[in-house]
Amino acid sequence: MLLDRFPDHGDALEEARLIADACRNIGLPAPIEVEIHKHSAMKGAPSAYPARGKRSWPDWSFPKGAKFADRPRRHVVLHFEENVEGPVIIGAGRFHGLGLCLPFSGERSPWR
Repeated sequence: MLLDRFPDHGDALEEARLIADACRNIGLPAPIEVEIHKHSAMKGAPSAYPARGKRSWPDWSFPKGAKFADRPRRHVVLHFEENVEGPVIIGAGRFHGLGLCLPFSGERSPWR
């Protein structure tokens, strides 16, 4: 997803709050837990950002000067108190095909 706002560098709590706000912006309840990752919990998605100094393929970087080029990108796993109806599309790029959330059937993400 693309964050709606720019968090302070390295402030994971602020990032989690921004992601919860993105959920509320589309009418969802705030998640009870937000996991933020560089890599997707689902197979087939590129890293949220490439390793420094390296090109990762497939590269989903935006061209210089593009609308979302500087927007912070994150992979997230959201846990809600109750099931939510989909499709769920959150974040700054939701009207441009970014931020699609897929259901995850496990109780915990594979990162735990």
